[in-house]
Amino acid sequence: MDPTAPPPPEDHDLEALLDAHAPFGPAPLCPEVSVFQARDLYELWGAAEKLVGGILGPPFWAVPWPAGLAIARVILDAPVWARGRRVLDVGVGGGVVAIAAAKAGASHVVGADVDPWALRVSRIAARRNRVDLTLIDRDLAERDPDEQPDLILAADLEYERGRAPLIRQRLDALVQAGAVLLAGDAGRTFFQREGLRPVAKFTIPVSHAVEGTEIREARVFSSESNTG
Repeated sequence: MDPTAPPPPEDHDLEALLDAHAPFGPAPLCPEVSVFQARDLYELWGAAEKLVGGILGPPFWAVPWPAGLAIARVILDAPVWARGRRVLDVGVGGGVVAIAAAKAGASHVVGADVDPWALRVSRIAARRNRVDLTLIDRDLAERDPDEQPDLILAADLEYERGRAPLIRQRLDALVQAGAVLLAGDAGRTFFQREGLRPVAKFTIPVSHAVEGTEIREARVFSSESNTG
């Protein structure tokens, strides 16, 4: 995240922006969870920059990513993954995965992200879904969470050559300390599936402007075969 980028506006202005350009509604594959979904990523991007009077990164917090949708679907289909557990969503984005964990009965859900816009959008989405999330500004490739989670949710994170090994190293350390990992991947180049077991596979419609295709295959892997 660019530290010189303008911060998000007050909630009422941000909600007006989102409602105008990224209508709130049921997520693909996961209609139990509603999130903000950009009609046109570039239109939203331009409107956001105009609103705050500065240059922003792409508004990926208004796109439900396929690997996140796949993890959310797994949790909603089998709430035992999350029920009663302390959950950490690494890279909360627009909130679909964290919200699904909360709806599945997690005792506490922490969503981490380095983008303050993502954190604010997730907070608004959680409020509209009537669930509670704890949202933290944290790069978990560089710093561990404050509390050891029982379940880690990590979707579409390993897409940068330099960061992928750092992220995987952190996740593996948390697993060694007793956490279960659910990792989602939609064909990102640097995803490492070594040591993980396949859980599910889905074909998901995606934004052509973001993904360069109309559909993607998303897979979910776990550090264990089931939660017992």
